[in-house]
Amino acid sequence: MTILPALLIASIGAAVTLLTQRWERVSNAVGLGAFLLTAVAATAIRAGDELAIGGLALGGSDFVRLLLVLGGIAGLLLALVTLTHGIQNHVPGSTLAVLALSGIAISTSEPIHGVIVATIGGLFGLLVTLGAPSLRSIGVAAREFRVLVLAGCLAIGAIAWSARFPDGATLPDAGLIGLAYLAGVAAVAIRFGAIPFHLWAARVADAASEVSLPLVMAWGPAPLAVVGLSWVGDSMAPMSPGLGVERALVVVVAALTVVLGSAAAAIHDDLEHVVGYGIIADAGFIVLALAAVDPTVLAPVLTYLLIYVVAKTAFAAWATATRQSFDARRLTELGGWARRSPPLALALLLTLIATVGLPGVAVWDARAAVSFAALGSPLGLVFVVAGLAPVLYLGRLFVVGYGRTTPVVAAGPMPWPRLLDRTRPRNLRAAVAWVVRTWSDNRAPISALWVLVLAGLTLIVALGGLGLREAAESYQRTVAGPG
Repeated sequence: MTILPALLIASIGAAVTLLTQRWERVSNAVGLGAFLLTAVAATAIRAGDELAIGGLALGGSDFVRLLLVLGGIAGLLLALVTLTHGIQNHVPGSTLAVLALSGIAISTSEPIHGVIVATIGGLFGLLVTLGAPSLRSIGVAAREFRVLVLAGCLAIGAIAWSARFPDGATLPDAGLIGLAYLAGVAAVAIRFGAIPFHLWAARVADAASEVSLPLVMAWGPAPLAVVGLSWVGDSMAPMSPGLGVERALVVVVAALTVVLGSAAAAIHDDLEHVVGYGIIADAGFIVLALAAVDPTVLAPVLTYLLIYVVAKTAFAAWATATRQSFDARRLTELGGWARRSPPLALALLLTLIATVGLPGVAVWDARAAVSFAALGSPLGLVFVVAGLAPVLYLGRLFVVGYGRTTPVVAAGPMPWPRLLDRTRPRNLRAAVAWVVRTWSDNRAPISALWVLVLAGLTLIVALGGLGLREAAESYQRTVAGPG
């Protein structure tokens, strides 16, 4: 079975979901169904599958299969959280489009084609920021568009220049090679909002809700990161001895991103910026992998990348459910939230464990492999310890959650489901009305359930389940290193 069925389902589902926004029930039903069917169809993808679309040759892989499966399930659960609270937005349709284009971008053997497709996928983030058009959101969308174009041009220019010198033969001036390398790295760093390129991402957090941030700041940039990492490991590795200064600069950017991003997430008061800066901070390890200039680092960083996108989706789902359940977005208003909603507290705990990990599990080992490949020992150990930084901002949420209960939280919904009454409906119409009333009255515990399931999935992936490491290693062997 080729990659085609999953790509078709995601693409058609995205188009129909976005085009039927005026008819909420139709759009929601199509979106949910497309997520589920995409995940199911993706399970049939096998390594070695080939598909030609025009002049574009695509190859299936275990990594592509797992990306689409996880994307479909995570997208479905996130959509259920928003729909439970009656939120209607462009996130489901845009996410389906990004999944389809991501599958194409990382399946092609031509890196420039991958960059172009990944950039087109990033354009769907503009729909999210324009969900409620205003001067502010239009300004944010315009800034994001410039970022996408800049990153795409930098990546295409870097790849095109390096392609002139295959395997390091007939090397040009070392300075020009260094500039090409920095341009390719900058493209990935800009898309993830790595510090000091984070201002556009901060503005997105101002204009978009927390539910949309993983799409714009994690899933959207992910295919460009895969293409960039493959290109660096393949084309830049023969030239790495002359890239000492450039690699050191990339390490500095990665360090600033991890440290300052985590600090910003730990001091901000509103949930959108806590989620946004948390996404930026953990992207620092993806940037760090680009400093390794080593093809063997591809498997661990791809392992980390898949855990990263799912974990950030779970964190955003938690933030959305918490904000909607208590009608509050600032931590100063959310004191006692964990005591009021134990399911949400458990979900955040699972997300914390999946984000940080422990020695011997996939997420920890992947970060350690990237750190030591880029810096060696003992400096690599510093970055391994820096991987504990999420404890700062996620731990702060628990401190607030078990602190003094605020009036807003005290007036919020109870965490456990309750029936409105025990009378048996006499006809179908009464039964439907009873179901609707019960659903509406239990939105908070229902959404907490979806978040808990998503957090459980995140933990499974972070532990290396679903064949995560094997899929990343397979991609490194059979697909990476185009050119």
